[in-house]
Amino acid sequence: MNIGIETVRHVARLANIDFSDQELELFTRQLDSILGYIDKLNELETARIEPTSHVTRIEQTLREDRAAESLSVTQALANAPESKDHHFTVPKVIS
Repeated sequence: MNIGIETVRHVARLANIDFSDQELELFTRQLDSILGYIDKLNELETARIEPTSHVTRIEQTLREDRAAESLSVTQALANAPESKDHHFTVPKVIS
């Protein structure tokens, strides 16, 4: 696909962007290269390929949500570095 500098100038005007002549030439070459690559991709036979949103199948991996016994205070604080009066002790962060 060949895209001209006038097309890039028109798109820039629609986007309300001012480009120098050097930038217009650079962006024209880059956009033409990008659109050429897309044309190359359009040549691929994809009719038998199933559309996908992910490369691998995503399955629900969450466990069933059900009520269960809570931890006791002793169990909850068992691995805490410090505790006081049945609460976690943490360093003061506000002075």
